[in-house]
Amino acid sequence: MIRWTVVLALLWGAALGQSGLDVQQIIAQAYSPPDGDDGEATGQLVLTSASGQVRSLILQGQRRDFGGGEERFLVRVIAPEEESGTSFLLIQVPERDDDRFLFLPGLGVRQIAARDADSSFFGSDFTYNDFADRDPAEATHALLRAEVIAGIEHYVVESIPRDPEGPTSRRLGWVRATDFLIAREEFYDRQGQLARVVTAAEIQVIDGIPTAIWRVAENVQTGTRSEITWSDVRYNLGLPATLFTLESLEAGQ
Repeated sequence: MIRWTVVLALLWGAALGQSGLDVQQIIAQAYSPPDGDDGEATGQLVLTSASGQVRSLILQGQRRDFGGGEERFLVRVIAPEEESGTSFLLIQVPERDDDRFLFLPGLGVRQIAARDADSSFFGSDFTYNDFADRDPAEATHALLRAEVIAGIEHYVVESIPRDPEGPTSRRLGWVRATDFLIAREEFYDRQGQLARVVTAAEIQVIDGIPTAIWRVAENVQTGTRSEITWSDVRYNLGLPATLFTLESLEAGQ
């Protein structure tokens, strides 16, 4: 009897081999997608509890490339009024731990420790790491297969984090072969159980740059869900470097 699973595996392997890419090349492009010299957008973050209660935040997001691999990302809450001013600044420099700072009006700036990078972003099912460019070296990667979803080929990559004490034991990522955006990620806890799923629910090309304008994060263990929708997305605006400093973060401007 023909073992069709073996035949299919061989066909997928041949197709992947013809692509000319290995898993390290795929991950390198997926973890550092092109996003212009800088950019900004307005976001709506909607959080839905397991019981169906909904909370919404309006955000302003801005990022800038500082050269030499350094990037900075700033998010401010602009509504509702009682949470306005809460801000987050991410500073990424190659070959060192990311710096993350949270500003809370009335309490000032506090630094978020590297071990807390996978904690909740503004109380949502997203984490701080979901908004950062990952270092390919933080995990080992294996190319499992290819899948065609909605007419687009995806590389399915398994990543095993090197940190034995982190909350995630395994990630599966679906990387679009057309532009290397990660369309879906599954996060498994230390017990090997599926914990969280993050999807790029809508992708648009803006100023020539593929952009995930709608992302959804679901905690399958708690039943909560968060989604962020970006609008008025613009790139290459010439944003000043002084915008992405601790002084600017604390000043709220």
